[in-house]
Amino acid sequence: MDKFYNNRVLTKFMLIQPLIDIITSLMINEYSLSISLGMIFRFLFLIYATIYILKNRDDKIKAYALIWVVYIFISFIGNIILNDGFSLTSYISHIAKLIYFPIILLFFIIYFKNNKNIDRFTFIIIALMVGISLFSSVITNTAYCSYSSSENCYRKGIVSWFNSANEYGLILISLLGYSLIDFIKNKNIYNITASLFTIVFLCILGTKASYVGCVGVLSISLIFYIIYNKFIKKNKFDFKSVFFIGGILLSVLIFTIKLPIYTNLLGSYERAVNESGQAKCETCCPKFDKSAEEIKSEISNALVFNGRNDFLVVNKEMYNNSSIFSKLYGLISDDKYYQGIYYDHIVERDFHDLLYQYGFIGFLVELLLPIYLVINVIVKFVKTKKIIIDEEIFILGLTSAFILLGSYLAGHFLFAPAVSIYVAYSISIIYKRVMYS
Repeated sequence: MDKFYNNRVLTKFMLIQPLIDIITSLMINEYSLSISLGMIFRFLFLIYATIYILKNRDDKIKAYALIWVVYIFISFIGNIILNDGFSLTSYISHIAKLIYFPIILLFFIIYFKNNKNIDRFTFIIIALMVGISLFSSVITNTAYCSYSSSENCYRKGIVSWFNSANEYGLILISLLGYSLIDFIKNKNIYNITASLFTIVFLCILGTKASYVGCVGVLSISLIFYIIYNKFIKKNKFDFKSVFFIGGILLSVLIFTIKLPIYTNLLGSYERAVNESGQAKCETCCPKFDKSAEEIKSEISNALVFNGRNDFLVVNKEMYNNSSIFSKLYGLISDDKYYQGIYYDHIVERDFHDLLYQYGFIGFLVELLLPIYLVINVIVKFVKTKKIIIDEEIFILGLTSAFILLGSYLAGHFLFAPAVSIYVAYSISIIYKRVMYS
């Protein structure tokens, strides 16, 4: 059995991720298939990871597994009894999305505790593959738009041959982190090209998360690296790294006005102003009942959350008016009604969707492992009184933080296996470096 669990298998699985995503996108967009190659491969990997975890005899892992079994059992029975719109296939799909991140995270943590990390060059190859797909799709004029809805016609951006702009924006933030780490450690044409590819892709996606992630990772990484190199390592000033990262950052900021994100934010602002009634208020309706602060708040929410606050209001009210069981465990159904009207739109903000779809217990169980890891790291720092940090730990932590921020603002992490695989790997490497170095 152990021969199936080695770095060669994991490396191959990571390398095929972009190909899986492209084929999945084709199956969804061109053939409208409900079951995709991505679903099949990642479900098989979930089984692969679960078997490895269950082979571990650690009592803590057994207890963690038991907590999940109890939650799923109660949730399943309760949904059968109380959920009029219960569907077994829908339930399995929802639960698989829920457990994917914690299981893959636990698998990586256990595996890399006793094995070498995947070679960083693997992620350089992935970034190069993604970049080549972008330029190929542009040259052949076959790239998908980031926003396809007619309601969002004012929005610009392309997502190459991939399906979800928000999802791939978060993946690219991870790939940017790996590329920068490899550039700092080992400067060559491959990691330079990979870094440039990911940055260009992030800039033309047109999503807020991708732009903020790009600028945020570059700027904070630059500041940290200067401080770390000068005052902690006390090395010679690394002009190549500083000028490369700083030059890219400056270029992105200078050309922001030419990027899709600028057009998208401007369009969102104008639309938000019109919908808030501000223009009407200032001209013909002096008795307009909204204060300036309320109007500003509406516009700000529209710019930051892109209408998700409207979905939040409805989902929150549905949750508050639901049964005790639903509040605790969630009622997983494709048939939802709000005030007698069919309504099936999630908030698209992961932590809210986690609570409203899976209940308070599901919320706690999902976050149990990350909380446990954080506590362990804090205890380690307290005991050793040493902060173990370098460029790799910092940048991986930084990209993970921006992905979590993107998840909070726009979703597409906790329930997106294509994204969570990269984040789980990053967290596991950070944990290994801090706990076992």
